[in-house]
Order: sequence, then structure tokens, then C-alpha cells
Amino acid sequence: MQRTSLTVIVGSAAILLVLGSLVGCAAKVAGAGGGSQSQVHPGGLSHPSSLAKPPTSTPTATATPKPSGPPPLPANALFQISATVKSTTNGATADLIQTVYKPVPQNTADAATLDSQCNFGGGYDWRQVHPNSIFLDTTMVATLRTGSPAFLPDDQVDFFFAAGSSAYTGDWAPFEAACDSEFIKLPGSVHGVAPVPAGDPIHGVGGWAYTQASYGFWAGGNDPGTPDSGGAAVVSNCVIQLSADAKAAGSAEVAWATQTYVTTNGCVYSA
Repeated sequence: MQRTSLTVIVGSAAILLVLGSLVGCAAKVAGAGGGSQSQVHPGGLSHPSSLAKPPTSTPTATATPKPSGPPPLPANALFQISATVKSTTNGATADLIQTVYKPVPQNTADAATLDSQCNFGGGYDWRQVHPNSIFLDTTMVATLRTGSPAFLPDDQVDFFFAAGSSAYTGDWAPFEAACDSEFIKLPGSVHGVAPVPAGDPIHGVGGWAYTQASYGFWAGGNDPGTPDSGGAAVVSNCVIQLSADAKAAGSAEVAWATQTYVTTNGCVYSA
């Protein structure tokens, strides 16, 4: 009887000693200060999140496909012309976009641009030629296609804008005269401004739909016999988007949407 009791007591003490050691270890891990700590689950196993993980592969970036067709017409635009210019010499290709906006009141920046290009000696001053005017603005962009070679220096693209005085900032070069339609560089972007009569900005003299107004793009390769432009670039694939205001201007502007492409005319639309 005494031996049995002693064995039980000794065995119980050993079990308590082992349990006490395990509890002490767990408490030590849980209360250790500083550094990262392993989360201990029942049974003393570390949480899987604390174990080493296999390396993950980096996702491969994929190019976003270019949307087909011209960009949407901005809400404040009268119309937008899209076209392509391609060199028949080396295949260089660029996308062309001209956006013409609804007339707005005069502003200091555009007035300064007109002052720098449309005030000549001999009494010519755009304010005198276009009194009581508001401003017609345009943006023109030439974007080189991915993988395209550079255009040759002689591959020039003319842009057309408005009916009277006009001035520009950005990537442009002189065509025949200052304060008129000019060249856009390839690639490049241009901002243009033209004064139009506040009383009748549509059909008044110098208005955006006046009989002498023209818009769009043309290049030397469209009509090689023309002496003013050189190179072998050809403008084609003309698309024009008209706002409700542009359509309301008259039948000539409505007809722009169905204008037949003629190589020698490029993508030029005339009122």
C-alpha cells in the first residue's frame, strides 16, 4: 500500500512538472518583448502565417489595346477631325486630330498669342480687323504610331483653321505667312486661336462657318505638284464628328460628314 501510494505521488509530481514547463514556455513566447512573435495554438504549434512561404511570381504587365476609331467628341467642341498621315518613302505613320471648340470670351493668354503674331506694321492689328470679337480655339495633335520610323524633314503636314487671323503655340512651323494656317510638327501638338465676331460667330465675316473658313490636314504627298509643300507624306482616312451646334450652322457643315475623299484635297473641310 505505501509503495503504491508513493508511486502515484511521484508519478503525479512528474506530470505536474512537465505541464508546468510547457505552460512556462508558452507564456515566455507569448510575452516576449520586441521583434516578431509566433502565434501559439493549442498544442504549441506555430500559426501557418509565421512559417516560410514559397516566393510568389510577379504578374506580367500587359499592354492596353488601343481603342479603335476616333476619340469621343468633347462636350464643349463644335467638331473634331481625325486623319492619318503616312510617308510613301519610309512608311512613317502618325494619327492626326484637330478639335475645334465653341467660341468663348476673350482671355489674356490667347490675346497675347494673337498680339505676337497678328500685329504687323502698316496699321494691321487684329483688334482693328476683328473688333468686338470673341475667341475660337483649337487643339491639334500628331501622334507617331508605335514602331513607326521618324518622318523625314521634308514630310510636312499643313493644318487649316478658321477664316481670318489665327495664331498658335506649341509644335508648329511657318507655312506661307504668319497669322494664317501653318505646319504641325510630326509628332507634335498645337494650340490655336482665332477671333470671330461676337455678334455672329458663325456666319459673320471671319466667323467659324464663314465662306472662307477651312479646317483639317493636308500634306505635300497629297498633291506633289504643289510648290509650297514638299515630302512624300499623304493625309487620308478622314473622319469628322459634328456637334449639334455644328450641324445647326447649315447644310455645308452637315455635308462635311459625308464628304468624299479626294487625294489632292487631303482631309480639309471648307465652309
